[in-house]
Amino acid sequence: GLTGAPAILETPLGWFAAAGGFEVDAIDGTLGNPWAFNDPGMWIKPFPSGALTHPAVTLMLELIAKHDFIAEDVAHVRVLTNSRIRATLIHDRPTDVMQARFSMPFCLGVTLLKGRVGLGEFTDEAIASADVKALMERIEFAAYNQVEEGFTNVTSFLEIELRDGTRHKGRADYGLGS
Repeated sequence: GLTGAPAILETPLGWFAAAGGFEVDAIDGTLGNPWAFNDPGMWIKPFPSGALTHPAVTLMLELIAKHDFIAEDVAHVRVLTNSRIRATLIHDRPTDVMQARFSMPFCLGVTLLKGRVGLGEFTDEAIASADVKALMERIEFAAYNQVEEGFTNVTSFLEIELRDGTRHKGRADYGLGS
């Protein structure tokens, strides 16, 4: 089999020296036990917005695909997350690109309007768009009151009410790429 240098981490010119040092007792027996990508796991970031928006954006995309509605059909959207997420995503009416990345209403509004949330959606023009602003006005973002068994730290709920009175609901415990 293929092997590397046996002392690449702890030698005087190794990784630990380059990183500023190490404490043997803090790492002895723990490197690779567990591997961080297995436990607690890792996420691949598919959208250029704050990762806390990803479960709701993923769910919105799934509901659009399943029920075949468009932005003009939507009367109201209610999104619920935990209070930590609500306190982090504070820009309900963003005025610049950085705020938009941390805005649940913007991310969901763009998802409804464009069917995607990519780099091209995070522009000054998109933020100033009358269509996006009108959609954000129809998106209510709140925290749920009680965490229940089975919730993750990013569990998000959507309820979409269409103009004809039809309602579509869903729950996302993770976003795309997790």
